[in-house]
Amino acid sequence: MRDYLPPHDDGHAPQLLLMDAPLADEPEPPLRSLVETVYLRRYGVPPGHAVVRRTLLASNLI
Repeated sequence: MRDYLPPHDDGHAPQLLLMDAPLADEPEPPLRSLVETVYLRRYGVPPGHAVVRRTLLASNLI
């Protein structure tokens, strides 16, 4: 996934590359859902926020 820019408390947002790999034989949620959940639960950024949409667009998930 590209353009993953997690916000930090000190105001900077380093550009990272987030990788997705199966961890079990069970069905996993789609990558888009995982990205939205990370932004929401870790950073409090809702799915409709511009930073989330930018990440999804850059990663061809929307």
